[in-house]
Amino acid sequence: MLRGGAAGAPTGARAKAHDYGSRVTDARAVRWDDEAFARARELAGAGFLEVPGAHLTADQIAVLLHLAREESHGAGRLARLDLTGATIDGRADFDGIRFEGPADFEGVRFTGEATFEEAEFAAWADFELAQFAQGASFAGATFHRSASFESARFEAGADFAGVQAPELRFDGAHLRSVTFRDAVVQQLTGEEAHVAGFLRLDGAQCDLLDLPRVVVDGEADATGATFGEAILDDGRFGADALFCGATFERTARLGGAEIAGSMDFTRARFGGEAEFDEVRVDVTANFTQARIEQARRLGPLCARSLRLDRATFERPVRIEAVAPAASCVDTLFRGGVDLLTGAANLIAAGADFGGPSLIAPLRSSVLAARGRPRLLSLRSAKVAQLTASGVDLRVCRFANAHGLDRMVLERAQLSQPPPGLRWTRRHTIAEEHHWRHAHGARGWYGEDVRGDDGMDDLADPLDAAQVARIYRALRKGREDGRDEPGAADFYYGEMEMRRLRGREAPRGDWLRRRSVRRIEPFVLWAYWLVAGYGLRASRALVALVALIALLALPLDRVGFEGGRGYGASVLYAVESSVSLMRMPDAPLTPAGQVLTLVLRILGPLLFGLGALALRSRVKR
Repeated sequence: MLRGGAAGAPTGARAKAHDYGSRVTDARAVRWDDEAFARARELAGAGFLEVPGAHLTADQIAVLLHLAREESHGAGRLARLDLTGATIDGRADFDGIRFEGPADFEGVRFTGEATFEEAEFAAWADFELAQFAQGASFAGATFHRSASFESARFEAGADFAGVQAPELRFDGAHLRSVTFRDAVVQQLTGEEAHVAGFLRLDGAQCDLLDLPRVVVDGEADATGATFGEAILDDGRFGADALFCGATFERTARLGGAEIAGSMDFTRARFGGEAEFDEVRVDVTANFTQARIEQARRLGPLCARSLRLDRATFERPVRIEAVAPAASCVDTLFRGGVDLLTGAANLIAAGADFGGPSLIAPLRSSVLAARGRPRLLSLRSAKVAQLTASGVDLRVCRFANAHGLDRMVLERAQLSQPPPGLRWTRRHTIAEEHHWRHAHGARGWYGEDVRGDDGMDDLADPLDAAQVARIYRALRKGREDGRDEPGAADFYYGEMEMRRLRGREAPRGDWLRRRSVRRIEPFVLWAYWLVAGYGLRASRALVALVALIALLALPLDRVGFEGGRGYGASVLYAVESSVSLMRMPDAPLTPAGQVLTLVLRILGPLLFGLGALALRSRVKR
């Protein structure tokens, strides 16, 4: 034992060190001479621990720290500490120590567990190049000035939970796993730091989080954290990056980051800019219920799916994303949005486009190939200020959307009726396909019109009147935009649904069928049959020819006194049908007069319908 080492030490220090739970090891285990250790004990008793380059055992460091505690009546004060380049074998317990002067642990090698729980560093603390072979805990520690862990290595877990510090630097550090739960740090920096396990920042408060090119192999969790500015540019995350409920007062930057799991900003608040340029997310980029107050741009980012459900964007924003699926259900774009996506299935049900807005393909992106967005739903959305340009609307549901008559469609792709001569070629909407399929029409509601992921709603189709109202609103929007072809197609769809309303009544419900089938359905059926609702000139002309040919037969037989022959009857029928002011001269029987009256009424009507349809065709 180091008996001579007691010289200069306070009386009873050896026994008190034993009471503290440590003992001085055999001299053969001590890597420095008795005289040096004795001097170290004497200095420790005076509040100085300066043994740079020493190789200390756990027992020796425990004795030295106990003497410091004893000298300060249990307060554990050290006026100065210098362990530069030292090695400490076994556990190093600095819990509760107050470092009143500089604490220099540069290059120290801790072979066992190192704990600094509830320690207080009044001056700077230097742990650069330090090595922690076992766990390291700074839980509850207080740093009054900056502390540097640059290029330090933590081979096991590092615990900084509840730490308070103006600045912690981890540039180039290597950590197994680390937690800063509920820490309060003004500046937390770590350029090119590497965390081999998880990174915990949940509940932390940090004015500046500066971790450019950080590598986190496990999960990064900053749930409920508060940041003034967070910089994670070019970071690499091997699992989920969670920022649920986090607050970013000024700036959030993740430009060029790559995330192997999901990026989750559910209920997060962005008070300033949000920069996500060229972010790649392997699973989901989630901004559900997030609040973006100042940011004017989000992306371009690439993810398997993008979720903006129930988020709030206070100012006009440009969102660029390449994602197979995107959702902004009940999202509030208070100042409007330019939503530019690749070949995505986009759901915007309940979205509020409060300012001038655009949904269009993403024309240029370094992230992925381009494509046409596929808009699946605008149900209950407020779309009066929305322009859909170059979007696939074959699947889109418009039910209960507000402001459809003011929505602008540019180069939109709409569905078509089934192939075949039976159906007129025109633009249709998914609600009509759905309705016809539910009422037994074959060929309607094919795969190109059916929605994905719960959009197939055969159990609850709209009624014909609702579909007609959607067509009417879309028609008005096209008319206001002077788009005659689009307006004509939507008008045709509107009239079709009005004509087919009677099919909705069950066969046994004769009262309902009678109330529906009054004069309007018969007029609409005739209008469809003879003129295609004033849009098919060929039908009107064919109907006119058929009318003349058919009525010429009874004219020939009973219409003239003495008979004139079928050819003369046809000519007379033609003259009667196109002459409004003057009747042809011919002796007619009473039956002939009736037939002539029919020709003089129906002939000009069909001729006018044909002319109207021809004019519409020319304008289109």
